[in-house]
Amino acid sequence: MINKPFNKLTDSDWSKIIKEINRLFQTEVLLPTEETIISFFVNVLKNENEFQLLKIGDLPEKVEIIYSPSDAVMSWLRASADSETYDYEALKNEPEIDLDSYSFYIGDELAQKAFNNLNVDYSEEFEDEVEDAYAFWDDKFELEVNFAKKCWQQALKRTNKSVIGIFVAGDGSNSEIILNK
Repeated sequence: MINKPFNKLTDSDWSKIIKEINRLFQTEVLLPTEETIISFFVNVLKNENEFQLLKIGDLPEKVEIIYSPSDAVMSWLRASADSETYDYEALKNEPEIDLDSYSFYIGDELAQKAFNNLNVDYSEEFEDEVEDAYAFWDDKFELEVNFAKKCWQQALKRTNKSVIGIFVAGDGSNSEIILNK
């Protein structure tokens, strides 16, 4: 417990708050979606029916997992064959998954919950609810990447495949992240 008003928070208090937001994000947002995302990745790796990525039927050596370029990175994922190797004409399907439970406002909601859990009075800083939590909570993307890696690696184990997964922003704004590491 911190038991302080928002404007009296120290660096140590902020460390506790960030740790609590990270914990809440992992347990309340990421973990409940884990099996759904692993299943999606497994289906992509099985490369059958609506999950067949290429017209020729073979599974590409690299699969791009394209994520939403927003504050809700894991709210929408699409799988595609590696765009450096295959052009659009070679594609058969680009399966997608939507995680409606994943809100654009999740950071604000989790920050508010963390403040309440730690007894931080934020009433003078925010009117009714916490806004712009991303101004002080910057661990989210790293947690999402680590979670995507964990899910991809689980899918590889379940399918006994050795395909390289590449995590890519839908708008190309971030560098590619290899999910196999």
